[in-house]
Amino acid sequence: LLNEMHLIGNHTGISRREGKLVFIWSQMPVQEEIKNRERYTGWTFIDFLEGLCRTADLLAAPTPEELDEYFHETNKSEHDSRLWEFYKEVKDDMAAKMRRSSAGSVAEPTRPLPEKMGALLEIMSYEYMHQYHCKTLDGVVGKLKNKKTTGH
Repeated sequence: LLNEMHLIGNHTGISRREGKLVFIWSQMPVQEEIKNRERYTGWTFIDFLEGLCRTADLLAAPTPEELDEYFHETNKSEHDSRLWEFYKEVKDDMAAKMRRSSAGSVAEPTRPLPEKMGALLEIMSYEYMHQYHCKTLDGVVGKLKNKKTTGH
């Protein structure tokens, strides 16, 4: 999911290693891994929600004020989602400079989790709309349903 959403890399500060740790730390313990192989190598819905929260904490997205400053300094055009556009356009060195001190799995949080989750879900929503060439999330859902039923 992190690869599909283009969230792995210097621009977000989430490394492949951290992505793997999110997967492992978000899983509930499994007894008898050999007998329960599918459960051991996958996630339940609760594990998925835990993974989203851990990813949101790792991301430490810029605040609206930081986005204002970035778009003012770079003279970039603004998209419906400034946050999504920021991660699409930002260069690694600029992202590293803007990285919040609260980014990371053991850092002291500076913003509430619902705010961070909102940012992550906004990025993911616009990334799906971009990938599926849709103007709304309803369009994405329709394409995903069609994809599932047609086997593509």
